[in-house]
Amino acid sequence: MFDLAFLYILAENPGTETTNFTITIVDDDPLYCETMKDYLLSMNIKKIEVYHKAEDFLSVMKKGDKRLVILDYEFANGSKFNGLTALKALREADNTLPVIIVSAQDNMGKAIEIELALKQQ
Repeated sequence: MFDLAFLYILAENPGTETTNFTITIVDDDPLYCETMKDYLLSMNIKKIEVYHKAEDFLSVMKKGDKRLVILDYEFANGSKFNGLTALKALREADNTLPVIIVSAQDNMGKAIEIELALKQQ
């Protein structure tokens, strides 16, 4: 498994070979997904997947996949998941999978609520 610090390492060493793992972006915002994908491509990451609904990703993931998941906290596109329920399903499928939760919360109270909920996972 790889350490989450690899994003920093890749940023510092842009020529690093990154063909042995996948970064999966699970977010309902197409602009965010495209921006993040462009950024990762600029870091020489070759395998990037984008899903706009958590259930779409959950239906294709396999235990032991070498990947990092960047997961949105709130889905506004009719997904049956939010970030916490998606994280729970991911952990049930593979509890070694590294996941970064992202959220565009502008409310500090909501951000703290998210952090507390994640600590209970």
